Amino acid sequence: MTVPFLDRGRGPYALQKSGIQTGLTHGTLLSLDVSGVATSRSDPSITPVWTIYGLTFKGSFSIAGAGFADHGDSGSAIVTDNLPATDTSGASGL
Repeated sequence: MTVPFLDRGRGPYALQKSGIQTGLTHGTLLSLDVSGVATSRSDPSITPVWTIYGLTFKGSFSIAGAGFADHGDSGSAIVTDNLPATDTSGASGL
């Protein structure tokens, strides 16, 4: 997949997202088409405790920004940060 604004050599690419858990957050696009293997673990204070090994992902992207997203933010739109955003707290699945 080609992303036109990356082809023009501009950057860095500031992003923003409004999630149900984190509210309005800002980050920077690091890379596109990321692939790899991850390990996922449950919260050890909640039983049963579980671990998934070898979770494979392809065609993902990487964003830098402390606290950019958290559980519950799934479905939030990630958009460029060149225009003011409205905090849509309570919205999900954008």
